[in-house]
Amino acid sequence: MLDSPGNCVVLGFFQSPLYFSAIDPVLRRELATDGLGLETGFEALADRLREPSSVAVHVRRSDYVGNRDVARLDHDYYLRAMNRIRESVRGARFHVFSDDPVWCSGVFNGRDVSVNEHSDPFAPLVDLHLMSLASHHIIANSTFSWWGAWLGTKPGQQVLMPDVWFERGIHAPIEEKLLEGWQLMPVRSGSS
Repeated sequence: MLDSPGNCVVLGFFQSPLYFSAIDPVLRRELATDGLGLETGFEALADRLREPSSVAVHVRRSDYVGNRDVARLDHDYYLRAMNRIRESVRGARFHVFSDDPVWCSGVFNGRDVSVNEHSDPFAPLVDLHLMSLASHHIIANSTFSWWGAWLGTKPGQQVLMPDVWFERGIHAPIEEKLLEGWQLMPVRSGSS
């Protein structure tokens, strides 16, 4: 990647364009998933995600439930975000991606919501690619979510991002994660 030596390991969260804004086009080209066959078996879903009314919703739960260091995003956060998108995106269709699809199926319902459940050995890479196809995003306080939205940058894209990512005094400036045009969504209802 980017002229790095072989067997190079890059560590970090990289949830901010400040790390790579100078090489944005190069990085997008390096991370392009076109031609990798990631849509095999998911062609219909990929086509739906390419629609202008598509919204990728990422819900991270498995290692966050019970973790007091991260802000907990309950179903209310997602429902409020979906309602905000519905106000501005005509015919919005929500495609939920999660490490806990069973929980998501129990709390997200409606004709305009589908929970993606699949058992693919490359599921994270497939999900990241599929999320990047969407026209709009509702993301979690997660690097995976952030990259799905960043890779899917499109003109007119709406991205709703939680206004709190960590708890217990952990300092992580939210402004660094927020891209131009992205909007902060209050984690707690009633917050500004």
